[in-house]
Order: sequence, then structure tokens, then C-alpha cells
Amino acid sequence: MEHLPDADAPNMVRCDVTDELVPEDETVVLQGKRVSARGKQILLDQLRTGHSIGGEIETPGWLRRLGCALLDYIIVMIPSSVVGQVYQSWVMMNPDAFSVRVAGALDLTVSLIATSYFVFMHAAKGQTVGKMAGKMKVINLDGSDIRFGTALVRGLFYFGISGFMPLLLVIGGETFMDPETGLGVYLVFAGIAVLYWIANIITVLATPQRRGIHDYVAGTRVILLDP
Repeated sequence: MEHLPDADAPNMVRCDVTDELVPEDETVVLQGKRVSARGKQILLDQLRTGHSIGGEIETPGWLRRLGCALLDYIIVMIPSSVVGQVYQSWVMMNPDAFSVRVAGALDLTVSLIATSYFVFMHAAKGQTVGKMAGKMKVINLDGSDIRFGTALVRGLFYFGISGFMPLLLVIGGETFMDPETGLGVYLVFAGIAVLYWIANIITVLATPQRRGIHDYVAGTRVILLDP
């Protein structure tokens, strides 16, 4: 007597990472690979540690990323320059602690605008104007689109301490009225900010997936949409 296949039997497929046979409905497609739960964890661990994976989405080179970053900086520097001229004129006309705090508040506003540009553009599209021009996109390690929370964390760690330096002027207005003391405090924080930027650049250049500190903290990576 011929035995008909059980209609309720699950369709078995092979995991591309572990090579094990598992029910198809217990697998997911990740980075173009069909993987089981165990295979997914292995693949994610490889992505987090920066290992190259055969057939994965191409990572853009550092020259392309630099060009796109410069375009974004031109965009955010336009309002920065305008506001900078305003608060410099204000302080020169009104050299007192209140004016320094006003200058700091204006500078902080510029930093918030710049950070918001990156955060909201990445949250909405995964791309800034620069990344659109360079055909790049920020994604989660599992290949999914990033959301606002991830974009916010990435944006804050992208700028690092430099984004918060205007708070020094807001909080310590009197301190910056003394040129010697004010300059000393500013240089300490500026030095920390520069070291952070250097470390971030080295991280991008040294890792296989070109991930910066902000990418490692947020769990993201930058991919090339059209190699």
C-alpha cells in the first residue's frame, strides 16, 4: 500500500550557516542567507565582531564615506556659520558673563540642529543627503532599517563630547570671562573631543566593515546600495 506524504509534515530546509535541516517556518533570511535560530546567532556574532561574510552586502570604502561626510558637513555648517557670526558679534558688543551664556546657548542650538539632521534623516531613510549622493545607507547588523532610538544613540556618539562643549559656556559664563582660565578649560575639553574623533576615524579605517565607535555602540553598519 502506497503511503502518501503527511500534509501536515513541515517543509524541511537547510540552514546556510550550520548546514542543519530545520523546518522552513523556523528559519529567517538574514544578510541574504536562510538561517535557523542557531545559525542566526552565529551570523550575528560574526557581524558584531566585524568578520567578513561571503556574499554579504558590500561595505563602502573610506574615500566614499569621507566625500559623503564632507557634503553633510557643508550642509550643517551653513547654519553654523550664520549663528556663529551672530554670537561672536554679541559677545564683542556685550563682554559680560550673560553674553557668554547667550553665545553658548546659540552654539548649543547649532549643535542640536546638526545632531537632529543626522538623527532624523537616518531614522526616516537610513540616509543623510551625503549618503544619498554616495548611495550608502545605515542599517542594523541584522540588515533591518534602523529606528529613531538607534539613530539617536548613533548620532550622539557620532559627535561625541564636541556636541556638548557649548554647555561649558552656558554653565560657566563667569569662568570664560577670565581669558587664561577659560582658555585652559576649553582646551582640555577640546583635546578630549579631538582624541575621540581620531579614535573614531582609526576605528573606521581599521575594521573590515568600516564601523566607527558610534556604529559599535548603536549596533549599526554602513552599506553600499549600488556597488
